[in-house]
Amino acid sequence: IRSKLTVDSNELKEIGSFGHYTKIDTLTNYLIKADWKDDNKCENDSKVKFPYLRLTNLKQLNDPMEGRVIYDYLGIDNTFFQQYQTSNVFISSLTTVSDSLPMWKEYADSSQGAFLEYDLSYLENIVAHKSIEFVKVHYLDLMSENKDETDVGKYLDNLKQLFEKLQDLKAEKELISFAEKLKRISYLFKVKDYEYEMEYRILINLDDTAIQKIINRDGNDLSNENFLMKEEIGLEIFDKVNYNDFRKYIVLSPKDNGRYDLFVYINLAPLKYSKVILGPKVTDADYIAPYLKLANPDIEIE
Repeated sequence: IRSKLTVDSNELKEIGSFGHYTKIDTLTNYLIKADWKDDNKCENDSKVKFPYLRLTNLKQLNDPMEGRVIYDYLGIDNTFFQQYQTSNVFISSLTTVSDSLPMWKEYADSSQGAFLEYDLSYLENIVAHKSIEFVKVHYLDLMSENKDETDVGKYLDNLKQLFEKLQDLKAEKELISFAEKLKRISYLFKVKDYEYEMEYRILINLDDTAIQKIINRDGNDLSNENFLMKEEIGLEIFDKVNYNDFRKYIVLSPKDNGRYDLFVYINLAPLKYSKVILGPKVTDADYIAPYLKLANPDIEIE
């Protein structure tokens, strides 16, 4: 299922255009980040930092059914959620729809915001990265009795039959293990009500076995077996990060009780957008557009 919903470089180029909606107030956070200069230092010492992609914890999203849809679809009882209160999955949402009235309203300050279109070369770096996933969200109809005839739907049907068989056998241990393993794909699904969003996700699952090995590595061991090459993931606490160290690509907030905080940052490459579409109710567009051009002279503005 996960493989079927993973976007590769060919599909990325085929689709061609991805972006996200935002408010005007936060627009420049995606395009440029400037440090205030220190008054005690020379004026030339002030620095400008590039913004990096921020991923949000799965539990902090707008859909109350986030991460639970697959369980409801398979008919798994809510008692299995007792150990499912936190998440080590972090995501950033994208869409292929650049002009959607519901999304202008929901995510762009009632059409007073903007739509930011990613530069394709930036997304190609994300897709090529071993430990960062780029996936397509699959929408599930919880109300209809019609079968999902897609490949993913057929795999889900197999899972449903397996779950029902385990129930018949009253295999409690296996049922709990089954529900736990579904976490590895639960972030790939949303209810059909959101289908108009045509959502894709850039994500990292810090509970993945391969990533856990990297997180728990010996930081002083730079042997050929353990040294992280550029195409591999790197992890560091946010307040200690050094963006010049190419081994550190995922910036984590401090960990507490085995759980990370609400955000991680990907500093694989600075965020890059090719276009800004100002919303239909943007005020002072003639003022905003030149300012955006100053922030990024190469960006296209509509």
